[in-house]
Amino acid sequence: MQIESLFQLESLVVISLLFKMIGYLVRDELLLRLLVTIGIICDVLFYVLQPIPLLPPVISSLILIAINLGILVILILERTTLAMSDREKRLFAAFDTLTPGQFRKLRRLGQFHTTTARTEILTEGETPATLYYVENAGFELKKAELLAKADRPGFAGEIAFLNGSSASATVTLPPGTDYIAWSVADLRKISRRNRALGNALIARFSLDLAQKLTNSFPTGALADIRSQQPPSNPPQPSA
Repeated sequence: MQIESLFQLESLVVISLLFKMIGYLVRDELLLRLLVTIGIICDVLFYVLQPIPLLPPVISSLILIAINLGILVILILERTTLAMSDREKRLFAAFDTLTPGQFRKLRRLGQFHTTTARTEILTEGETPATLYYVENAGFELKKAELLAKADRPGFAGEIAFLNGSSASATVTLPPGTDYIAWSVADLRKISRRNRALGNALIARFSLDLAQKLTNSFPTGALADIRSQQPPSNPPQPSA
């Protein structure tokens, strides 16, 4: 009976090896860490079920399991919208070039606000230090003498992020408007540190700028902002 028990314990070593081998052969980090963690759990069982449990390797294996589980949680959060609020999920939809993990880094730099009175966030001709995403339609856009209201949420100040130019329109938010604001300096800093995130932001704002140019008047006044569909209303100015 003792020999049979030892044989069953030794099978845990083989199972552990198989899980680790398969894990190291896959290229997906999430799957790799999951398989390796299962292999380490088999190691723990092998050490614990010995006639005299081997505590040092059990402790070291448990530490490795804890580390891998922590990384697994991070990887899952980077790939899914789990734990995001409804407001954050709506905002994430506006950043369609970012992964959930990249968005979470961006979200930590921004601050949500709600206006209590008419609030001017951009002034035509001035270089903004802040980039905005306005979550409600109905905010005002004024370019020269042309005044319009946006009929959908949109960005404001992204051109300054891309090339440091001044705002092309004055943007005013009515009371009760929800928006999020980021420091342009902070965005540039994280873009330098995280090249993939920086490229994703540039791609998103470049697309936004291209849409503005596509929808512009010959005189340069811009149409309804940031529409993925051809605008149904006459062209209007944009930030």
